[in-house]
Amino acid sequence: MNTDRIFDSAAALAYYLLLASFPLLIFVVSLMTSVTSQHLLDSLLGVLGHVMPADAYRLIAHAAIKLEHEPTGTLVTIGLLGTLWSASSGIASIMDGLNRAYEVEESRSFLKRRSISIALTLGLTLLSILGAGMLVASDKIGELLSKNFPYTWTGWAGTLLSIASGLVAMLAGFGLMHYYGPNLKARRRYFFTPGSLIGILLFLLASVGLSEYIRLSGGFSEQVYGAFGGVIVLLLWLYFLGLAILIGGELNSEITKASKL
Repeated sequence: MNTDRIFDSAAALAYYLLLASFPLLIFVVSLMTSVTSQHLLDSLLGVLGHVMPADAYRLIAHAAIKLEHEPTGTLVTIGLLGTLWSASSGIASIMDGLNRAYEVEESRSFLKRRSISIALTLGLTLLSILGAGMLVASDKIGELLSKNFPYTWTGWAGTLLSIASGLVAMLAGFGLMHYYGPNLKARRRYFFTPGSLIGILLFLLASVGLSEYIRLSGGFSEQVYGAFGGVIVLLLWLYFLGLAILIGGELNSEITKASKL
């Protein structure tokens, strides 16, 4: 994995996604406050609070609350353009890492490669919103089941639906990256792969581990790092996400090689 420089690619992705986080936040908050209800935005922030480390979540939530009171309109356009520029650059870096993992040369033109990275950025953003919406809907379904059918199993229905919805959204996101990211021939492409499943598992374990480390050790506390603590935690979280995607690609590549033996 060192020869494929997956750590460098993951670091590049974390940097670009950090740049894209706040333009994306501007876009999503402005869009939701203009088109949908405030309740949905609050519900989505609540979902993020269960996934992200606490310090990183507080940084995002504080920015979202401030943006709620800003005038919308041009912010949506500015947020979308900033997100596409930064996030698609990070996706392009991951595409390079996946090419190295699969040991293939990049033969796509710059225009085609940039178009794919922008399309993946839009697709992953849409998946994130849909996944969060599914989580919110699952909680509501669980509440309705518990209210109308007061049995023990209905109390777990909402939780199980939420977990399933989140895993489906993540599996689809990893599948998009592993399917369209590397410059593979059609016969070597698979949407749902073992690497995607292992990558998701590693990312969830890393996310929980980071949250527990911060909670138990008090690392990156505001007393020591100030406002930069949340930024550092968010950057680490995004770094683990990039590593999970690339390690999944490495596993898929090794499985493909072994199947030819």
